[in-house]
Amino acid sequence: MMVDAYVSQHYSNVDQVPLILVANASDQGNFRKFAQNAYLDHVVRVVQGPNLAAANQTLAALALSITEQRHQQATQIRRDAYAKVRQNQQVVQDLGPLATAAVQGQVAKLWLRDDASQPGHLTEKGTVMTATALSRQNNLYNDLALQVSRLGGQVEVLPADAMPTSNPVAAQLRLRETVVH
Repeated sequence: MMVDAYVSQHYSNVDQVPLILVANASDQGNFRKFAQNAYLDHVVRVVQGPNLAAANQTLAALALSITEQRHQQATQIRRDAYAKVRQNQQVVQDLGPLATAAVQGQVAKLWLRDDASQPGHLTEKGTVMTATALSRQNNLYNDLALQVSRLGGQVEVLPADAMPTSNPVAAQLRLRETVVH
């Protein structure tokens, strides 16, 4: 309980740092029973006994393992959220409708693959231009990301393995509010 209080007071509460418990299974169970730290991660659990002879290598390996677990967790959450909005028909992947939605401020979230490139540029009215010299030198996806961000949408640039779809770009539309008279 003293360790939990110390970590909460000096680390977690100060910087809102999640606490990842590294301990053997019985110590994990005992600590979690009495822990009051709101930032104690309930998903990531590292069950391991201490290896003081190779502490730095052990910590580096643990950090890499935890980073991978967090990446997998975030990817799964993103895919589940994407599946839900797709089921509700709130997803756009075609460039024409996506460009129009972006200009009209209807895009809540834009997912963009980090290596994606599409020659073209976006006009103020949401038209995609591809025939000019400027268009051939510009990345249309950058224009879409800037427009979505400018109008209050969220942009996530992701590696291919973290994308919720196989397409290089997808957007979640905002829910339209209904007016009641």
